[in-house]
Amino acid sequence: MRASTALMIATAAALAGCATPHHRFDPFGKLTPKPCSGNDCDVNITVEPNCSLKLDGDILQIIDDPSPARRRPRNIRWNIETAGYRFASDPKRYAIVIHDFDPTREFNQPKIQHDKQFTIHFNNSYSHDYPGYKYTINIETDNGVSCAAYDPWVVN
Repeated sequence: MRASTALMIATAAALAGCATPHHRFDPFGKLTPKPCSGNDCDVNITVEPNCSLKLDGDILQIIDDPSPARRRPRNIRWNIETAGYRFASDPKRYAIVIHDFDPTREFNQPKIQHDKQFTIHFNNSYSHDYPGYKYTINIETDNGVSCAAYDPWVVN
């Protein structure tokens, strides 16, 4: 191997080691993590004038004991903070839709509490080896015009 090739490989390896670590669901570091260690986890949503959604945490990170036997269930609440918008109630495009396979019913008791708050119970009993849950948020204007869906994560 030529000296210049060895130098390039060594430099690339050194730079990779200095790179800022990112969440496994966010390899480019563009999402905002929101840790939650309490019994209730709130995700606050702001709707921009162009009907796009902004969350105070794109990755809701449940902080708990690594042992499934000692994990605590959580209630997750999504709150719309912008006037003039509500969670969609159409069954084809419901407020919060969990996309990942959920054979143990980790998510249950979904409910639109009122137009601006949606809650779901998260059992938080599945192994830490499970990578996380992708979900979609569906919001509409008060007169029924749908905003673009948004797809963040819940991880434990």
